[in-house]
Amino acid sequence: MIDFLSVYSLLLSQLPKRNREAFGLDWIKEGFSPEHLRNHMLYLEKLVDRITSLTRESLADMFEEERVTIPTSALERELYMEVIQHTTFCQHRSVYALIILLLLTWLSVCVCST
Repeated sequence: MIDFLSVYSLLLSQLPKRNREAFGLDWIKEGFSPEHLRNHMLYLEKLVDRITSLTRESLADMFEEERVTIPTSALERELYMEVIQHTTFCQHRSVYALIILLLLTWLSVCVCST
């Protein structure tokens, strides 16, 4: 059985305060019923509106950061793209190096165990 209090405590400990929201809601015996109770429907609408607003703000901030990050002059853009290409190349090579290392480790285990 899931200990909801422990899960809730874990979530609170990992979630930054700026990402927490509190919404009041009156519960009924049947639980949550937005199709039958207007205040439950309003709760859902408020929740969806808030999530939508936070998502839009977050995306706008990300796009603004990206806009500031990308250089504006042709020379800076060219250098920026070259750095991205080198970074991507190194990332791919590191994956291949890891695969080779894993294969060599596996082969050494096979050879040593026979």
